[in-house]
Amino acid sequence: GQLSILNKIFEQGNTLGLLPTGGGKSLCFQFTSSLQLGCCIVICPIQALMRDHVDELNKLGFSGRSEFIMGGQDPWERELIYEKIRSGKTQFLFITPERFQVESFRKEIVILSNRNLISYIVIDEVHCLSEWGHSFRTSYLALANTLYSIIKINTPVISLTATASLAVLEDIKVELRLKDSDVVYKMD
Repeated sequence: GQLSILNKIFEQGNTLGLLPTGGGKSLCFQFTSSLQLGCCIVICPIQALMRDHVDELNKLGFSGRSEFIMGGQDPWERELIYEKIRSGKTQFLFITPERFQVESFRKEIVILSNRNLISYIVIDEVHCLSEWGHSFRTSYLALANTLYSIIKINTPVISLTATASLAVLEDIKVELRLKDSDVVYKMD
């Protein structure tokens, strides 16, 4: 089920992919990002999921090239991660949507984007933009506008979910300014 999503991502366009749980959503952004220069910024709703992604990538041979930023980290730890991205040593960075509410992080993303050091922006569990997420996490309300105001227009946004009704998918399309051709439904 990933082939249609992979093809769309390789076209360097914005992509909204719907795959069932266990259907290989992570593979879609991991594979494509591993073949691109720059860092893939992955927005996850849960810190444990971020850790799981980093652990999985480490087991796949990306040890030291996948990182996460969380609120409890010291500023020097975050600066070290930014330096690794600037020098091309980090291929995946996992963050929560709240990180985009931090001005210093937004400034860093602008710098990285202007230097063409961001390959993709991935919104994992994108249904949170429309469904339940914004109800208790206001960071989802502003996420789409924040992304489009700070990243280069040609940086593809990959949005993936397993749980979204057609109404939620339509809402996400509006939020992320997607066309019907940007949406790939694969529910087998």
